[in-house]
Amino acid sequence: MEIALDTGPTLGLLYRNDPYHKPTSIQYQVLRKSGTNLILPRISYVESLGHITREIRKKRANSNAGVLAEQFQEKLAEFQLHIIEHIPQDFSVADAIWTKYREWPVDYPDVLIAATATRLDCSRLWTLDTAFERLLIHAFPGMENIRNRH
Repeated sequence: MEIALDTGPTLGLLYRNDPYHKPTSIQYQVLRKSGTNLILPRISYVESLGHITREIRKKRANSNAGVLAEQFQEKLAEFQLHIIEHIPQDFSVADAIWTKYREWPVDYPDVLIAATATRLDCSRLWTLDTAFERLLIHAFPGMENIRNRH
């Protein structure tokens, strides 16, 4: 079984200073013990790395983005998060959903994550975003959001 990750749980899992680190780490352990594979759509990877870079640069004017990228890659491997590439079909589906739900408070990357998960027959997605969860109910029937339950 596979679960696609949104940016929130990715950051919560990989970085101890994230406010969701503890509950996300506990949920990760539960999922791994059950044999669940976690997949990271490329857009989640990009958003996570961008967030980390901005946060560190706020604190240190001379931070090295290359070192950050290397550390991020090491953590992905440590937590066995597999990056999944998007294909043109994912963008087509995301564009159609985005157009239909354009008034909703969700980001395009969230729609792309769900479209990619659907293509992969991944029926579960891990997000901390309640607006994203609402979109899943309406636009991606059958897609379940797992939450930090601990």
